[in-house]
Amino acid sequence: MNRGINVDLVNPAGRVTVGELAGVGIVRFPLNTLQQNGNIDINANRNRYRDYIQQLIAAGITPLVVITHQTFGEGQGFNFSNLSRHMSDADWERLFNGMRYMTHMIIGDMQGVWLQVANEQDSMDDRASVIIPPAQYGLLVRKFRAAFPSHILVSGGYNSGAGRGIVQLKASGAMPFLNYIANHPYGQGAGGINAQFGQMRDEIAHWKTYVPAAKVLVTEFGINNTGQHNPAQVAMYMRSCFAEFANAGIAGGIWYGYDNGMDNHLGVRANGVTDPTLRGLINSKAVTPLPPVPQPPADGMVRVRMNGSVNIRASAGLAGVRVGVLRDGDYIKLDATPVALDGNIWVHIQRADGMAGWVSVSAVPIKIA
Repeated sequence: MNRGINVDLVNPAGRVTVGELAGVGIVRFPLNTLQQNGNIDINANRNRYRDYIQQLIAAGITPLVVITHQTFGEGQGFNFSNLSRHMSDADWERLFNGMRYMTHMIIGDMQGVWLQVANEQDSMDDRASVIIPPAQYGLLVRKFRAAFPSHILVSGGYNSGAGRGIVQLKASGAMPFLNYIANHPYGQGAGGINAQFGQMRDEIAHWKTYVPAAKVLVTEFGINNTGQHNPAQVAMYMRSCFAEFANAGIAGGIWYGYDNGMDNHLGVRANGVTDPTLRGLINSKAVTPLPPVPQPPADGMVRVRMNGSVNIRASAGLAGVRVGVLRDGDYIKLDATPVALDGNIWVHIQRADGMAGWVSVSAVPIKIA
């Protein structure tokens, strides 16, 4: 499993050196050729990126280059606010052809570079990305596969959750043309930290219901530097997430730090100074699976034993929305009267980490240890 870091090559604090990244598996950054001023000077942009990319490759680090509207579209007459509402098919065609052309002119003859086709194309807003409808996204991916037949192609990072992301991925028809399917599971908890929207292991498990584990790649995860978490907690969160990724058997995870200033994320640097604690956790390409973070039993909770796992649903019945997974060894509390529905017996449980919902005890027998 690869560990990686997002970097910003034009960060005012300075460009992170390849030497600082020694041992990192993947370094991800956008191919932002335009800098919001419409600059399509091929030589200037080649000079900005190619030397750094070559240094990464020479150091044994995989460059993951993100292709977005900033690779061509900004300054070229497009209005990216609510873009999908007013783009015609011809507009999308012109934008995609421009993205492909600029990528080919700057990256095309370089081997060992991975290309990420768009960023958060399924987003619910356009604050940090351009929303691309699934059918148009499928067209973009096919154009890049035709232009770069031997390159590793990674999907844009789906950030609206596995449920919606999988629906959008299916609708695009893009998966056969991609080597990896990326997601950005922000707010997913690990190690008892940062569980705003759920648990990291459940989010990854949900993606694995449609995408083979070896094709799942987390290209952004992290914590905002709001002062809510101290350095030790941030390190624990990073380590716990890497443990979840390794145990799930996915391709890897890329920490979102040393970013482009949109948010003050905690990364390998703080105010331009290398943070050795986080660097030490990231700088290892060969990662052995770490033990899962234990769930301490709470008052009134019991440990379950089962063969396999069972879905946790928001409501009783097969129509209930899947919100998580109950596994052998989890600690739970039973807190409702069983319900008979859809030929199954459903019980409401609460896991030690706070996840709650309904599980069927008919399909997978559950024993109390």
